[in-house]
Amino acid sequence: MKSGNLQFQSDSRSGTSSKNIDKLFIETKINGHENDIRDLSYFEKEGKTYIISASEDKSVKIWDLTNPENVVMTGNLSTSFPVYCTSIFSIDSRYFLASVGRDSTIEVWNLEDKTLDYTLNDSSGSKFYSCSIFALTNYESNGNHFIISSSDNNIKIWDTLSNTCVHKFEEHFDRIYSLEIYNNKGKKILASGSMDHTVKLWDLDNKCCITTLTDYLGGIYSIKVFYKEEKFYLGSGNVFGMINIWNLSNYQLEKTIDGHINDITSMALIPLKIPCLLTRGISGNMIKIWDLGNYTLLKIVDAPSYPCSFTSFN
Repeated sequence: MKSGNLQFQSDSRSGTSSKNIDKLFIETKINGHENDIRDLSYFEKEGKTYIISASEDKSVKIWDLTNPENVVMTGNLSTSFPVYCTSIFSIDSRYFLASVGRDSTIEVWNLEDKTLDYTLNDSSGSKFYSCSIFALTNYESNGNHFIISSSDNNIKIWDTLSNTCVHKFEEHFDRIYSLEIYNNKGKKILASGSMDHTVKLWDLDNKCCITTLTDYLGGIYSIKVFYKEEKFYLGSGNVFGMINIWNLSNYQLEKTIDGHINDITSMALIPLKIPCLLTRGISGNMIKIWDLGNYTLLKIVDAPSYPCSFTSFN
């Protein structure tokens, strides 16, 4: 959130129908940071849910949500830079967090003992923008764990065992703001959204580009992969506030939604029986919730402060 606060909204407890979206209400609010919260994520361990909040105040905080009425901070990581995005992964039941910000360095934290484990340096980061690395994600393959980062026009794959870059994709021509990984019939596929007006799909096993989805209207800020009716789809948000829905079975554009009046910089999924998509534009406090079954607007939420990031969990 813009103000440095975390807000937890709840619907009815069943979590099975998009009709419950009408019952959203603020369940908990936490004064968590001294500056904007740029990224939210979560992980589950030993029956507990933990929220990760990353902020421009050079900190990443860990919150125990066991009791939503009394959320407890269990960790406070002091980063070397204002944090813009993070990615959580686990190795041998131990949780780690990768974080990046206004720097070309990826800091990898051990969430068990709350210490900095190692750093990765991306010297090819942006020379023209305050944030050198724009997006992070991770995946596991054959027992090995990898971190993926994107910057101006390249995507790097980092081996967490050797702490080195083991591959680079360089087919985009502008900033790559969003990364998503999905698993289709055992094949790990990376989707990347770029300001060059394209989403590219990459085969992570064979290290090749599968196809390119082109948005002829504008550059792409955010993407989100979802699953319905036994098929994968991808939603992309561009700089003109449009949401494109792509069918990833035939790589065809299925629907274009007039979402916001300007850049759609954040997306999140609510995993109901029919998934719902949350979107926000670059200005104002408005969050829109869309039914991905029929691509209609379900609800508009006016957040008390400007929302920078959101996530959903049970």
